[in-house]
Amino acid sequence: MDVFQLVEIRRKETFDSSATPKGGVVRREPNMLAAVDLERLRTRLASMMERAHAEDPRELRRRIAALERAQTP
Repeated sequence: MDVFQLVEIRRKETFDSSATPKGGVVRREPNMLAAVDLERLRTRLASMMERAHAEDPRELRRRIAALERAQTP
């Protein structure tokens, strides 16, 4: 594309923890974080891990090989 030009980046609209303090300006504190439902998170992570294990190509090849060995007389 060979594009080289000066661009303007918008200021952050969220809490900017890296902002340099300015004299006379009241510091804006970050909002409180929402509570985390740890049990729901654990459940979702466990199901994702099971699915990842079930869809793992290495595991699937191993399973196919075992089934083929079981069918061979």
